[in-house]
Amino acid sequence: MRIIRPRIFTLCILLIPAISLYAADLTVPKLDLLTTGNWNKDTNRVDLVTTAETKIAISGGYKFGGSLSLGFFSEDLGYLDQDASDVVDETATPQEDVDGLANYLDNNTYLRFQGAELTYRELFGSSNNDLTFFVGESDSFASGDVFMTRFGSADITTRYKGNRYFESGFDGIHTVNGTGLRIGSSWGTDRNQTDFYFYQDGYLGTGIYSADAWTAFNLETIKFETFLGTSFPQKSAGIYRAGFLFYYNPGTTGEFLAEIGIPKWTAGEAFEIGDFYFLFEPRIHIDPLTVILTLFWQPNYYLQSETTEGESADIHINFLFGDPLQSTISGGLETSFIVNTDYQSTDEDQFEIVTSPYISLGSPGISWNFACDVNLLPFHLETLVEGIIYIKAAF
Repeated sequence: MRIIRPRIFTLCILLIPAISLYAADLTVPKLDLLTTGNWNKDTNRVDLVTTAETKIAISGGYKFGGSLSLGFFSEDLGYLDQDASDVVDETATPQEDVDGLANYLDNNTYLRFQGAELTYRELFGSSNNDLTFFVGESDSFASGDVFMTRFGSADITTRYKGNRYFESGFDGIHTVNGTGLRIGSSWGTDRNQTDFYFYQDGYLGTGIYSADAWTAFNLETIKFETFLGTSFPQKSAGIYRAGFLFYYNPGTTGEFLAEIGIPKWTAGEAFEIGDFYFLFEPRIHIDPLTVILTLFWQPNYYLQSETTEGESADIHINFLFGDPLQSTISGGLETSFIVNTDYQSTDEDQFEIVTSPYISLGSPGISWNFACDVNLLPFHLETLVEGIIYIKAAF
C-alpha cells in the first residue's frame, strides 16, 4: 500500500479544496484530538500524549456518484517529528528494537486509504434504489449515526463511546469493512432505508466472505435499527452477528437508548455472556440538568477481533448542565464504575472508579471538551489525576 509522507500530506490538504471547487465536495467527517496530561515522577514534569483520528472524504456527482476516504489513527502524535532511527537504541536487544520500530510505524501519521465507494443511483429505473461498489471501511450498524447522515435527524448517539473511554473504541455493534457490493432501497418512503451487503471481509482476510442485511426506521418518537450478518467459510458452519438499536423520545423530559447484539458468534458453540454487547441509556431532562445513566457490557469480540476489555460491566453516570446543541457552554460531572468480571489474576484490578468534572465549549463544526480524570480506584498517587483535552471537529 502506498503511503504519503507528512510533507506531501500537507501539500495534498492545501490542494484538495482548490480541486474540489471544480470536481468534488470535500468534507472532514471526523477530526478527533485527545490530549492526556500525566505527572512524570522521574522528571517532575507533566507529560502530554495526544491521540488523533481523522477522516477526509472527497465525493462528487449524484446520478453516478463516488467518494474517497483518507485518514489516519495515531495513539501518540509525539512520533510525528521522529525518524525511524530515533527509536533504535544501541543498548537495546534486537527484540526491543523490533518492538520500538513496530510502535513507531503504528503511531506515525501517514495519510492512509480508508475506503472508497462508487454508487449508481436510480437502479432499475427507480429513484428508491441504488447499487454501490465499495472498498475498505463502509457503514456502521447500531451506532445511531445513520439517523443524522441519511435522515437528517438530531444526534441520538451515546456520549459514552469511542477512544475517549475505550481502548477498542466501541461505537456501534459492527462496521462493514472489505470489498463488495451494497444494494439499497428506501421502498418509496423517507422513513426507512434497507441495505444488503455482500463482500470479501477486510477483517478476516482474503477468500473469506460476509453478507449482511440492515434496515432502519426513522419515526417521530421512535428510531429503530437492526442487522443480521454471517461470514464464511469460517469454522464448520460459519460465524454470525446480529443486533439492534432502539431509541424512544416521547417528549421533552426523557429519552431512552438501547443497543443490544452479538458482534461475533461461532456456529455450534454455546452462547456465553461475553458474546453479547449491551448498552442501556436512560436520559432524564430537568432543565437545566440532564442526568444520563449508561449501563454497558463490553463484549469479548468487536470488529471480528478479541478485545482487551471483554466481560467488563460499566456503570457510567453523567450530570450534564446545559444543552450542548443549543448553548455554547455546558459542563458537569461524570463518573464511571467498572467491574472486571473476568478477574482471574492478582495483577489485574477488579474494580475501577473514575470521576471527571468537565466543561464543553461549542461552536459551529467543533466542540472543545476539558476534563480532569480522577482515578480513585485502583489508587496510585502518580496516576491519580489526568488532564484531558478532547476536541471533535467536522466540516
